[in-house]
Amino acid sequence: MPLCSNRIAVDADPDRATVVVHARLGDLVGSDGAAEVEGGGRIHPETARRLLCDARVQTVLEDASGEPVRLGRLSREPTPAMMRQLRYRDVECRFPGCGARRFTQAHHIVWWKEGGTTDLDNLVLVCFFHHKLVHELGWSLHRDQDGSVEWRKPDGNPYIPFATPPKQRRPGRPLAQPRTWMSPPSIANGNRYAGWLAQKAAAASSEPTPRNDVTSGADPDP
Repeated sequence: MPLCSNRIAVDADPDRATVVVHARLGDLVGSDGAAEVEGGGRIHPETARRLLCDARVQTVLEDASGEPVRLGRLSREPTPAMMRQLRYRDVECRFPGCGARRFTQAHHIVWWKEGGTTDLDNLVLVCFFHHKLVHELGWSLHRDQDGSVEWRKPDGNPYIPFATPPKQRRPGRPLAQPRTWMSPPSIANGNRYAGWLAQKAAAASSEPTPRNDVTSGADPDP
């Protein structure tokens, strides 16, 4: 036993000797429920309360269907259920004007390495390009109390999207006239056009045909 204690004390991975106990809040405050050891059996709630005296506690908040909505520091990666809720809430990349819905990722507004939690209110949906904008080009995000997300440039100033102003007409230049398009010819117009072609053909057939005796090899005017 002393050898095991000494080995654990110098172990670089403190979680190697961690025993995980799952307990619901209602079971901890009551006396009828039970806690469960991960990979083992159930224990009395009083035993779980005793373990809480000097144990590390990590809270997972679940909704009514048992799906986690808050993982805290338990896991860096959100669960598939949390990703579904995140995509349902944000719909698309939250960078103003992006609108990308494919190749989107969850980003921790307060970064995980800086103590951020894997909770829905600390996650935002971004596309691959704007995720790179944050991690590699110095941009940052901030969520306001109303849930809106503010993007900040590397200098710390907020990014304000703007619309391109319409082109201004130079002084003295007339306004462009609207284009007029020819409508398809009606039946009456087609009949008049056919009559005009017939007249041209008749006039051409009444003209005398010029002589052409050069091909015979004889002089046309001996």
